[in-house]
Amino acid sequence: MTRIDYVISAKDSLFGNYTISDGQRDAPQNDNYYTMYVPLRTQTLGVQETHVFSPTVVNSTILGWVRPYASSVTQPNGTGPAIPANLIFLPPGNPGQIVIGGGASTVVPSSVTPAPGVNPLRDVREFFSLADDLRFTKGKHQFSAGVWAQRIHENHVGNPQFSAGGVSYPSMLAFLQDIPGQFNVIRNPVALGYRSTEGAWYFQDEMKLRSNLTLRLGLRHEMTDGWNEVTGRCTNYRFDKDFVISTQPVSGPSCLDENHAKLLLQPRVGIAWDPTGRGTWAVRAGFGIHNDLQDILGNRAYSNPPFSAREQPSGPLLSIIPVQKNAPLAPTCGTSGAPPLPACGFYAPA
Repeated sequence: MTRIDYVISAKDSLFGNYTISDGQRDAPQNDNYYTMYVPLRTQTLGVQETHVFSPTVVNSTILGWVRPYASSVTQPNGTGPAIPANLIFLPPGNPGQIVIGGGASTVVPSSVTPAPGVNPLRDVREFFSLADDLRFTKGKHQFSAGVWAQRIHENHVGNPQFSAGGVSYPSMLAFLQDIPGQFNVIRNPVALGYRSTEGAWYFQDEMKLRSNLTLRLGLRHEMTDGWNEVTGRCTNYRFDKDFVISTQPVSGPSCLDENHAKLLLQPRVGIAWDPTGRGTWAVRAGFGIHNDLQDILGNRAYSNPPFSAREQPSGPLLSIIPVQKNAPLAPTCGTSGAPPLPACGFYAPA
């Protein structure tokens, strides 16, 4: 961690700080032969310049940068027997997931401790922000106004589930007979980069109505340009007029059908009252509208086909594996011209 304070002149001062934090989380799994390894790194940089125009007018400008990084892999930790290469679902890579008497993934309780293997994934997010606040006093009024803008980069490489393949069996008998309930695999995870720009402005008036009564009125306007993929590869499923989900996703620059976050007006009202006038206790009340600008949608849209598609081939597991990387996706079941099962493919909406 580094911090710098510098007084430029009687009216200007500068403050800056930089922090970097590294971490490593090794999480044992229910299957003791597997461990989840998660290296982490977070960096932050902030610079603030304050300028005093007069005893009643002060302005502050802030520049910020934040970059959290994390990667994750769940793989054998070397304490158990080696997995034969011919049982790797998606070579070359880690052993995949096997669930007996449970759901499709290892996060659902099962009758037998599942093997939770996945291939490496990496997520990087960056936030670039700029803010400016002006505060000035005139008579009984204390005014404040400001603007804020933030650019978001979110990059995904890999997938947290089924990147090494995953098979589920309804019972031990089905496992011994190789009759899986479901097999999922993401054979070609594509690196995707999501982008969003958020902004806001506000104005506030804090009025000293009486010596023991203060009223605060304000308005904040927030906005965003939506959630977009940097090369136009955002895919999502749509519903038709009868609310039937499509079998093929729509692909384009934006992940949203319509951006409803262009004009988010948020009023603010607050009051502070000192009943006795002696400062021993006070009554405070406030009202405001607050919106949550969603900026972590990548993990929901990432696994939609045709990029990083989650496939569900049918049939005995030993007839499916090994699954080949970079092979073209089978036509979606139920679409025009698609072959019958098991030659066609199912792709799960995220």
